Amino acid sequence: MKILVVSDLHSEDEALETLRLIIGKNNPDLTLILGDSAIDSIDYAERMLEITKPEKTLTINGNNETSTLRQYFNAKKVSVDNKKRKMTSSPA
Repeated sequence: MKILVVSDLHSEDEALETLRLIIGKNNPDLTLILGDSAIDSIDYAERMLEITKPEKTLTINGNNETSTLRQYFNAKKVSVDNKKRKMTSSPA
């Protein structure tokens, strides 16, 4: 299983493009986003999850995520902040 771990994207477009390139080249089974990703931008979070695919992504909140962003990640069912989650898909 390939796991990509990222953190501290800080809503930077350059970081998002780098993420797109890494995922395109490596096709990870799971992307773990360890906080301080989209900060306060739902638009950035949407673009980030479009790249990482919600079904293959888990997020943990950092100290910069707003309550709105936390709610967004919960609604998308990618947040594992203070939760347990069992992945149901198997690696290709």
